[in-house]
Amino acid sequence: MAAPQILNGYKARYQTNGPSGRRISFTYPAKDLKRASIVAAHIDELIDAKSTGVRPAKNTTEWVSSIGADLHRRLVNEGLVDERRIVALDEFITELIDRSALKPETIKTYQTTRKRMTQYFGKNCLLTTITHEQALDYRIWMLNKREPKTLSPSTVGREMGMARQFFKTAIKLGYVDSNPFEGISAVVRGNPERMHMITHEDGLRLINACPDNQWKLLIALARFAGLRIASEVRHMVWSDFDIPKRQVLIRSSKTEHNAGGDRRTIPIFDEVLPHLLAWADNSPTSGPVFDLPMTNSAALRKPFMAIIERTGLQVWPNLWKNLRSSCITDAEKRFRKYQINAWFGNTEQVRLEHYTQITDEDFLIAASAYSVQQGTETDCMNENTPALTVPESAFVGTGVQPSGRYWT
Repeated sequence: MAAPQILNGYKARYQTNGPSGRRISFTYPAKDLKRASIVAAHIDELIDAKSTGVRPAKNTTEWVSSIGADLHRRLVNEGLVDERRIVALDEFITELIDRSALKPETIKTYQTTRKRMTQYFGKNCLLTTITHEQALDYRIWMLNKREPKTLSPSTVGREMGMARQFFKTAIKLGYVDSNPFEGISAVVRGNPERMHMITHEDGLRLINACPDNQWKLLIALARFAGLRIASEVRHMVWSDFDIPKRQVLIRSSKTEHNAGGDRRTIPIFDEVLPHLLAWADNSPTSGPVFDLPMTNSAALRKPFMAIIERTGLQVWPNLWKNLRSSCITDAEKRFRKYQINAWFGNTEQVRLEHYTQITDEDFLIAASAYSVQQGTETDCMNENTPALTVPESAFVGTGVQPSGRYWT
């Protein structure tokens, strides 16, 4: 390999002969000698590959995909690489979906982002023509979008994150030189307005309204074990359960990209055990636990809504997620943080942002604790004030005794 030479103390020049015998020369500042050496090594590899008729080494191919337009144009002019493909937006995202080994939920997410991006930019819009200013306008357009439905700021943040990810891939493939979505907010926040607490009692009402033991177990696992429906029960098999040890293995496609996140072991909670045993009595001893349609949570939506209606409860937003959220909220009061982190498969930051709720019981406990510590009663309390039915377990760790005529 011809190494770059330092000229006059401030230039690093690399020269070699191309496949046609023509002299190829690149000049960099002397401080970029390391960069010049990398360029020289890859160009030598390209020349050897061209001369011998073989494919360049993988790291050289990846380097060619990552270089800027000017350097790439020079390599094209020297006959070392081919012209870059000019790809339209719709063609690129479709190709990305087709060539990647994606989960069904991820494909659905990609398709949603593809639909929104092509609606705004146009299907035939070239990737190279999308600017940072247009990306900012796209975000504003989504925030103001009303049809077919209004998008929350978190949904817009998620969509901007997906668009940024698409263009990172486009850069790696050499379709574009820069990412127009870089530097634009893609923060996903929890939405308190779509949170709903399904109380312990309402959870039991839902189970009692189920048509069979299979549905009872499914809802028990969602509300009282906090499983993600349907991804964490779809591939559940009977061998995952160790009933004597009161443990169950959970496989999680949602967190499998994290170290050790592909599986976790959780307790078989008291509220789950009877429904597990009842369904097990009528099922094979091996194979899948559930035979419900579980391509995604939407496939279970209609029958679950029928169950909710039978209880007389109002249908709440995020049907399955709020069952998990309610379970995690209860767990925060019963277990230690390291146990919750291990059993529910998310970090404390994510849990506090997207799952934990403030309940009516929290307000009652806080108000009563303050009143008792002050040795006074609030003005709104008198002999006609009805007793408040707060369980004694709610006072654990507060230093307050559940006594007095306002508590039962």
